Amino acid sequence: METDTRVILVATDFSDGSAEALAQAIDFAKRTNAEIEIVHVLELGLGEFPFGITSFGSDRGGLISYIEQELA
Repeated sequence: METDTRVILVATDFSDGSAEALAQAIDFAKRTNAEIEIVHVLELGLGEFPFGITSFGSDRGGLISYIEQELA
């Protein structure tokens, strides 16, 4: 039984790998007339995140701004 793809969920952490996954999801969505939902994910404990794990509470606005900028 074949089903229609209606929504594609793409998780991103803004890495090169997730950017490639998003590009492929966009291509597939165009071919199947599907919508794309994007969710930003964080892997806790990584030292590379620009705000650092310990500053989530103190700079929540900066974190949200960063995520919105990357998603744009």
